[in-house]
Amino acid sequence: MIHTFWGKLWNSLPASVFSSSYDVSSFMREVSRHLLPNFG
Repeated sequence: MIHTFWGKLWNSLPASVFSSSYDVSSFMREVSRHLLPNFG
């Protein structure tokens, strides 16, 4: 069940969160912005 949840979540992310270079902090920032638009 959890795997399905994360799969759906991952697939719902827009392409803009995936940078051309692998930068974990940037990736997490973009994912957080997408998932928690009212956070902060």
